[in-house]
Amino acid sequence: MMTLKNKLFIFFRGKMKGLICVIVLGSISISNAISQNAIPLSIDVFFDKIKAAHPLAQQASVQNDIADAELLKARGKFDPVLSGSLNQKNFADKEYFSLLNSEIKIPIWPGLDIKGGYEINRGAFLGPEDNTPAGGLAFGGISISLGQGLLIDERRAGIRTAEILQKSASARQSELMNDLLFEASIVYWEWYRAYRVNEIYKLSLKNAVERFEAIKFNAAIGERPEIDTVEAKIQIQNIRVGLNQAMMDYRNAGIILSGYIWENENKNSEPDSTYIPQDLNQPESDLDELMSEPNLIKLIGNHPYLEQIRQKSTSWTLKES
Repeated sequence: MMTLKNKLFIFFRGKMKGLICVIVLGSISISNAISQNAIPLSIDVFFDKIKAAHPLAQQASVQNDIADAELLKARGKFDPVLSGSLNQKNFADKEYFSLLNSEIKIPIWPGLDIKGGYEINRGAFLGPEDNTPAGGLAFGGISISLGQGLLIDERRAGIRTAEILQKSASARQSELMNDLLFEASIVYWEWYRAYRVNEIYKLSLKNAVERFEAIKFNAAIGERPEIDTVEAKIQIQNIRVGLNQAMMDYRNAGIILSGYIWENENKNSEPDSTYIPQDLNQPESDLDELMSEPNLIKLIGNHPYLEQIRQKSTSWTLKES
């Protein structure tokens, strides 16, 4: 015959099991609610955020801007140049001399300079070489480089060098970005894996709790032995241990991921539950097309490192000419 002590023990044990189930299911519901409010983050959007604000991406962009500025500076040597000079001497209300000269020089591509100007000089003590008509003297002419500068002059060589530097900087920028995005992709997929493992554990815990409730009910009506409830309870505890580890791994992966996401004003994004990985059942790109043989050949031919080698070869050819 069951004593009052045994009845109370069974009663409170049932209450505690019910409380544990409520806590477990409640925590899963809260976690699911947070996940539903989170924004799916695809790897393409993740890459866009890195390109937009990551310090290394900005540093690579600065190198490209410097190369663009060097090219602009080299092209500036072909801009027209307007110059002038005025040399005067006056003493005791007497004009000794006044030499006024203005000139414009227009560089053109084949190494020629077109010059034109106007000169007017006056005064009581002008040298014979400075005498000009009363209305001034206009002049014009063409200058051309001979010898080494006939084939490629310094200005054109400067532009070609700047163009090579620009292409090299662009290739270097692409190489740095590729390295950065490759590292980021590893972090992203580790975060994705941790998220999926965490979701699997949550689903397993939910199923284990439902199984425990079913076994407990069957044991109460005598269809299953009481020992089966102990086994089901141990399974719940084991899954909860795995879930705690999975939640910690997912949290740590999110912290590492946040190191690649930078907001405006160079502020690193705080790790939170704003984002969750995008479901792979909704692909954004066709991997089969990306990995096709013609596309792979094109990608290899456009590799940034090979482009830098080509530009270095062009630079050496230019120096030898």
